[in-house]
Amino acid sequence: MATDNLFHEYAVRFPRGVGKLLGIGNEKFVAKSLVLKRAEKRPDFFLINQTGKRVILVETQGYSDEWLYHRMLATMSLFCLQQRFRGRMEAAVIFLNEAQRRAAEKFHRQFRGISTLRFEPRIIVLQRLKVEELQKTNDIVLAPLYPLCDITPAEIKRRAEGWAREVRSARHLPKEARNNLLALLVTSISHRMRKLKSEEIGEMLGGLKMLDTPVGKEIYRKGARSGEKKGIKLGAQHILLKLASEKFGRLPVDLQKQIAATTSPQELDRLAVALLKIQNVAEFRSLLKRA
Repeated sequence: MATDNLFHEYAVRFPRGVGKLLGIGNEKFVAKSLVLKRAEKRPDFFLINQTGKRVILVETQGYSDEWLYHRMLATMSLFCLQQRFRGRMEAAVIFLNEAQRRAAEKFHRQFRGISTLRFEPRIIVLQRLKVEELQKTNDIVLAPLYPLCDITPAEIKRRAEGWAREVRSARHLPKEARNNLLALLVTSISHRMRKLKSEEIGEMLGGLKMLDTPVGKEIYRKGARSGEKKGIKLGAQHILLKLASEKFGRLPVDLQKQIAATTSPQELDRLAVALLKIQNVAEFRSLLKRA
């Protein structure tokens, strides 16, 4: 399951847990995902404290992206401009592993001191953390993050039922909150143990059914929507490849790769229509370069 969905649902329901992870004190925050105009990109989420005078942009990063900090800086600038925000603006990144942090930091270091990119986000690399470090906070809302720490799949499998018991015994939390924590725990275990189905993990945690929880329903809904979009994209790529192959014969590998790299269904449709008017592979190659 996508880490973006996992962390978004976690932050919206348990912003205190994100605050504990980032070490930002005891202030009360709410987590919001805002669409920023013109950027056409929804950031992971903003933590906004109760006074509205302190905002932290939090990105959860599950892949390598050398432009991550540039995008974050642009997002922060847009937020301040569009929200007319004059308070304290901060940034934080939660990387799943060290390689993702290095990819972002390498490019960031090249520009320190010589560009406008002069912000220093808080950095958390979950792969570096031991489960025991999170457990020391004595806050059970951090339980869904345990499987993403420095722990093997075998150890996750051995300890998962105990984590679930801890969550269920947290009587200071409403039943719905406990169930949501368990559903998030299933999702993060699924991220580390991809061969296991959610139903199998639910059984491992004592018989939890994801779709019986609000957060489970939301994660599945987002996953289905994402899968639908992916299916549309793959279908459009297949049609374009099929049409081009029928017209010109088997396409060179580099052209097949260019089609696979074109992800916009609208652009793929445009290419398919333009394909009707061109006469040879050279023209098609030129068309793909402009896509």
